[in-house]
Parts: sequence; C-alpha cells; structure tokens
Amino acid sequence: MKFKPFHYPSQDSKIHRAKKYLGQNFLIDPHIIERIIESCQLSKEETIIEIGPGTGALTRHLKNRVKTLIAIEKDKALAASLTKELAGSNVKIIEGDFLELDLASIVSKTGPIKLIGNLPYYISTPILTKVIEQRKHVTNFYLTVQREFAQRLGAHPGTKEYGSLSCFVQYYARVQPLFLIKSTCFKPRPKVDSGFLRINIRQVPEYPSRDEQFLFQVIRQGFNQRRKTLLNALSVIISKARLEIILNAMGLNIQARAEQLSLEKFVLLAQEISKDLGSSVQIKILEK
Repeated sequence: MKFKPFHYPSQDSKIHRAKKYLGQNFLIDPHIIERIIESCQLSKEETIIEIGPGTGALTRHLKNRVKTLIAIEKDKALAASLTKELAGSNVKIIEGDFLELDLASIVSKTGPIKLIGNLPYYISTPILTKVIEQRKHVTNFYLTVQREFAQRLGAHPGTKEYGSLSCFVQYYARVQPLFLIKSTCFKPRPKVDSGFLRINIRQVPEYPSRDEQFLFQVIRQGFNQRRKTLLNALSVIISKARLEIILNAMGLNIQARAEQLSLEKFVLLAQEISKDLGSSVQIKILEK
C-alpha cells in the first residue's frame, strides 16, 4: 500500500493551527506513517482507538485497515473538521479528553482493543497510567512519545533512565521500543526526537506481588533519592538493622541502590519487608 505525501494544512487556517497549550505536534512524514501502520499489525475485523488524531494524518490510513476506528480528539475545531471530512465512514470521532473517557463503555461490545496515540509530553504519564488502570480493556498500546520518555519506559536496571516509572509500567506490561522518529517528521517541529513503542498489556504480571500498593511504595521510596543506598532510602519504611538482615538473606549488597534492582528483586524485597513488618507488629502485640 503506497502512502501519499501528507500536505500540512495552511497555517492561515485557524482550525489547524497547532495549539501550544495542548502540546500539539502533527505527524507529517508519510514514511513514518507507513511504518507505524505496519507495526500495529491491524486486521479488518478489529476496532481500535486513536488518541489525539489531530489533523488526521494517521487516521486516514488507519480506517482502511480496521473494521471500526474510534478517534478521541480534545481540540474542538479539529474534532469538528474530522467529523465533517470522515462522515459516513467507519470512523467515529469523539470530542473529549481521553483521561475522562470510560473505556468500559466503548469496549462493552468489542472486548479488549488496541490503542494508538501520539502523546504530548506533558500528559504522557497520566494517559499511560489510565491505560494501565483500565488494562482489562486493552490488549496493546502503540504510542509515540518523546525519546527521553520512551527510554524511561523501556529502561533496564543499571541505567540512568531506569526508575519507578520503568518498574510501574513493566510490572503491568511488556515494553518494546520499535523505532525513533526525528523531530523533522512533525510540524510544528518539537525540540527533541520521539520514539514509537509497543506496549503489550499483561493481564497477569510476570512477577506478581501479594500487595501491589506496598510494592510501589517501596519502589517509589527507593528511587526517591537515587544517590542513597536502599538501606538509607527505605529507612522510613523499615529500620536499617532489620533491612540489612533482609538484604543479606537475599544475597544483595547492603550498599545497593534502587537502580541496581530488577523488578523481580523489588517484588521479593517488598514481600520480605512486608513479612518482617507483620512479624514486628505481632511481637509488639504479644509483648503487651
């Protein structure tokens, strides 16, 4: 399938003028659009959601590859323009904020679906968090984000990009960086390059935790001050003496920092701390 060059609408048009407060950078490179379409592994039998179709550069091609395309656009003018252009097609334009959207109401007839989106940096984390929170309605999430953010999502232990966000996303999903997108592929041109990712949602975590809330408390606290050792960083949760015993039992260096621990190790560490805290409470009760 050949992709025609996309001609960016005239800047004289108020309808298509990029709005800085919405973080709008419209994809204009036909070769990147083609790579995105091919990477999404679409079928004529499925319904997908596009987050932020913008001027419709990707939308016009996506609709030819799927049964139904639901596009969520916050910009009122762009939503109206796309609604008029794509009337009578298999595209449904919803004017609104994805963060306020109830995915359950959309997938009630389709079952879990794919999401595709070019996410503004300022709202990338909230959108990704929402998707993970409503993960039972999603199979895959294909997203374009700023390169730095993409690197953080797929980061491995021992790298400067690895942090609490990496652990949070990788606990619930498998992150696959697919390719980089140069800033020149967008208009207006952003200051940095972007990355295109595939996030495969895990309905069951690879390393399930008995208490996910406590797990992420431990992870966030561990990364709160990266230069601190876990022994110092986690001292607000458990005493250093007791934590040192746990670290030794796990075969971990007591000088280890959060960035050195894999997600699996964090799950085990949180589990051991939780057990120890529970034992401490029981001992105190018995002493009374």
